[in-house]
Amino acid sequence: MIKEMYYWLMYFLKKIGRTDMLEFNSYLLICMLLFFNILTFILVVCFLLNIDIKSLISDYKVTGIIFGLSIIIPNYFILFAKRKEIIEKYDQLSQKSRIKGIIIFWIYSIMSIPLFFILVVNITR
Repeated sequence: MIKEMYYWLMYFLKKIGRTDMLEFNSYLLICMLLFFNILTFILVVCFLLNIDIKSLISDYKVTGIIFGLSIIIPNYFILFAKRKEIIEKYDQLSQKSRIKGIIIFWIYSIMSIPLFFILVVNITR
């Protein structure tokens, strides 16, 4: 599913046409969305289990860098290194699959970041 999201992000960045590195920019944006989704999941689990996040993490900067790198490095090999194969595979989709993929892509993209920030504001009070 992430590979398809990556493809659609490249597709729409290509339509905008203002970037020379659309594959790399798409890769970074997908990593950012995954980062927010995983943090959202962690926030919800900590809230449900009544765990204080501040007591678990002593240094936010180091934790953020380690967590970010744990997302960026695997996705480099999954997405960016295989970008040509991903493009070839998803260029062959039927019209029905393309429409379904676009709808899922937009829902995922639009909901990821606001959901994270809404939960952070409401849970960490």
